[in-house]
Amino acid sequence: DPETKITTGSEVYDVEEDSSKAGLGPGLTLTVRQLVQAMLLSSGSDASMTLAAATGRKLENDPNLSYKKAIERFIEEMNTVAGQVGLDGSHFVTPDGYHDWDHYISIRGYMIIARLILEHELLSAIVKTPQATITYHNKYGTPYTTTMRNTNRTLHADQPELYRPEAVGLKTGST
Repeated sequence: DPETKITTGSEVYDVEEDSSKAGLGPGLTLTVRQLVQAMLLSSGSDASMTLAAATGRKLENDPNLSYKKAIERFIEEMNTVAGQVGLDGSHFVTPDGYHDWDHYISIRGYMIIARLILEHELLSAIVKTPQATITYHNKYGTPYTTTMRNTNRTLHADQPELYRPEAVGLKTGST
C-alpha cells in the first residue's frame, strides 16, 4: 500500500559514500509512496535501503529483524522475482543498484523492467515526474518538507538542450 508508513533506521547510513542519497536520516516517518519518490527521483540509496529493510521484515513477518538480515532477505526475494518475470542472466546484490561485480543484468532484462514499470500506474507516474515536494515527519512529529528533482534531465523543460517532451521517464543511470 503506497500510504503505509515506514520509519527509517540506521540502514540509511549503510550506503556507499559516493552514492546518490535523498538526505534521509534515522527516525523519519515517510509513506511507501514518498520513499519510492525519493528512490526514483533523487536516486536515493538511503530510500532504497529503507524500503528493502521494511520489505525484508514484512517477508519474514518479523518487525525486529536486523536491517542487515532484512536487506539480505529482500535481495533474495528480488532475485527470485527477477527469475519469475524472465530476467534470465541477471543477478542482484544490492537494493540500490550500486556497482558490484556480481550485480548484473542484460539489456533484455532492462527492457522487461522498463515495461513492468511503465505498466504500473504508480511507478509510471513517479518516473515521469520532473520534481515532487513531499512532507515527512521526524520521531517527534515535526514536519519537514523537501523537493526532490528527477535525475533524468530529459524531463526538465528548464534544460532545453536535454529536454524531450516525449520522454516517459525512467532512470538514466550514472555508472
